[in-house]
Amino acid sequence: MSELNRLTMEILDFKKDISLHFWKIGERLNKIKEDKLYLEKYHFFEEYLDKGVHFSRDSAYLYMRLASSVDMACVPQISLRRWDLLLPLKEEQREKVINIVKQIDSPVSDKEFSQIVSKVQDAPLIQDIPDKDYKEYWDLECLGKEILSKIASLSVELRDFNLLYEKCMKLPTWSKYPRQKALNQYKQAIIKEMDKLR
Repeated sequence: MSELNRLTMEILDFKKDISLHFWKIGERLNKIKEDKLYLEKYHFFEEYLDKGVHFSRDSAYLYMRLASSVDMACVPQISLRRWDLLLPLKEEQREKVINIVKQIDSPVSDKEFSQIVSKVQDAPLIQDIPDKDYKEYWDLECLGKEILSKIASLSVELRDFNLLYEKCMKLPTWSKYPRQKALNQYKQAIIKEMDKLR
């Protein structure tokens, strides 16, 4: 069996669970491309991707980039979708995100992960600060950006709360439904909680 056939069979086997094996797929694709093994049956590497392993060019090159730029030890902890967010970051920023996620006890949602990436991405790296005398200025600027971001997020949430509150107030009673007492208790509890937030 040729090396191309062996690697192709491994890739097709790993395809059964890409989320667990994308690093291994990328590693083998890199070898096939670098050693020009695809020339055994195909004219171009992209032709091999299409006909040999049935990958889109974008997916294949993402796995290849991951395999060449990511430490294998980190792979099981972070999903393929999340690596896609991490790749554009500088190595120091990428490590910072990974360390933040490791320190959180509960599972991190994709939304929370995106927010952590954005926060780390927006923060200047120490080497990017032109003069260390201005570090305090940079710290305050980052704090200002963070506060503005949280205010914007909070205002969206408050708008949502207001819409819910108005909808709840417009319903004079929920009594037309069975178990009306329980529903009215919910309504009163919702109004009470929303009044605290206003």
